[in-house]
Amino acid sequence: MPGLDVLDQMGKEGQRIEPSQVDAVLHRPHQVTFFGNRLCPYAHIAWWSLLEKNVAFDYVHVDLGQQKPEWYKEKVNPYGTVPSLYDGDKAVFESVIIAEYVEEKFGAEKGTRLMPADPVDRAAVRLVIAHFRERTLPPLYKLLKAQTPAEANVAKELILVEMLALEVLYNKHHPLHPAAVASSTPSPGPFLLGGRFSLAEVVIFPFLDRLSVALQHYRGFHPLRSTHLPRLQAAYEVVQERAAWKASTQPPAFYIAVYEAYASPPSPAAVREEEKRRGGWLWRAASLVGAVNAAVPLLGLVSFASLLVGVGVGRYQGWGPHSARTGGR
Repeated sequence: MPGLDVLDQMGKEGQRIEPSQVDAVLHRPHQVTFFGNRLCPYAHIAWWSLLEKNVAFDYVHVDLGQQKPEWYKEKVNPYGTVPSLYDGDKAVFESVIIAEYVEEKFGAEKGTRLMPADPVDRAAVRLVIAHFRERTLPPLYKLLKAQTPAEANVAKELILVEMLALEVLYNKHHPLHPAAVASSTPSPGPFLLGGRFSLAEVVIFPFLDRLSVALQHYRGFHPLRSTHLPRLQAAYEVVQERAAWKASTQPPAFYIAVYEAYASPPSPAAVREEEKRRGGWLWRAASLVGAVNAAVPLLGLVSFASLLVGVGVGRYQGWGPHSARTGGR
């Protein structure tokens, strides 16, 4: 499979800036600037939120891995993570924090309301987000990275448990009508808040969309079809018809290419060859750092890009191992 071209990461929405332009971009009164990359599901969360809120913004593309520009961490985001948001000269980091900031700054009346007014509903949204990131997401990546049938089977069992738990959380907060349960059709709406779309869906589906495509392709396993999940399946179908989703998601072939590095890490021979090319011990040390970083995102603590690079995405466009927290969050 051919490597990912940089234009695939940037798309028509993104624009590049030169180091000499950074200071000016970060100090524009009344201008919202989004720093992102189409590869990253964390960036997708923030991007999708901006589109749902109908916020006018400039999209600055940021390369990931070793190609990430030095100016990004030096001047834009001291953590080095993608995405970042600048509202004038005010900086906001971390995908969910960006989404909540956008909701609060621009108000519930502008675009789609992402956080409900009722405190019980808000608590439910935050609980589902925490559950998904801490419990549901790790086994999905574990299955994609599995290199033996035993590893894959363990991951599949965990996925079934956690996907059902997520379905239960959806139904517990906003139960389906008895008639809807009988017909497997959620009513009055499939979202966590029934007919009201929220940040819960914005956080969950960038990951489930990518990983459903990748797991079906590489492992023959679709997490949303793995068991009876009528609520989540219906929510996913409705989400895919939203204009903001269509404007921010990518085609299946894109995600299949991105996640090849998870599913098929480089062979020892390929690593040795790359080791020679990059300078022996330095490459081995960097690879070890990448591998350690790769384990942490499974706990929802570090970056998407650290995991991606740690398992071998350096095959694409000369990317290589890099330090922790240089990807998304």
